[in-house]
This record gives sequence, C-alpha cells and structure tokens, in this order.
Amino acid sequence: MAACLALWWAVTNPHTEIIITANDLEQSVSRVFKTMTALIEQNEALAREADVLSSSIRMHNGTLILPIASDYKGAAGSRHSLVVVV
Repeated sequence: MAACLALWWAVTNPHTEIIITANDLEQSVSRVFKTMTALIEQNEALAREADVLSSSIRMHNGTLILPIASDYKGAAGSRHSLVVVV
C-alpha cells in the first residue's frame, strides 16, 4: 500500500522528492522501493512516466524517489514532500 501511495504522490506532485526510509539502506530498497519499481515495470503508463535506476526513480515530471537509511543527517536540506518509513 505504501508503494502505491508513494507512486500516486510522485505522479500528482511534480518537482519534489519522495524519501523511502528504513533502519538501513538494504531495507529501504528491498521493501517499498522494489515494489514501486515492479509496479512501474508492469504498468505501461507508469513506465512511460518514470526512469527506474538502481538507487532512484526519476519521474518525468521532475519528482525524484530515493531510498535511504534512517540517517537524518544524510537527508538534511532535501526538498521532500513525502517520507515513507518502513
């Protein structure tokens, strides 16, 4: 459900950042972020709107989706509008 919410937010809110966070980077990537990439790959409309990279998803509307560890110092100064905590 979190992956669907984050993708909806990414499509409807241009030029922002979405952060997927967990205790460590592996958890961030293996949970919600991987589900998001799978949803994009299985949906032609979403696939046309996004570039899936190994460590981020770049939406064509300017929104960036990043998985990170829950190290708040690393995310300081970001322009995120949504944070998904796993």
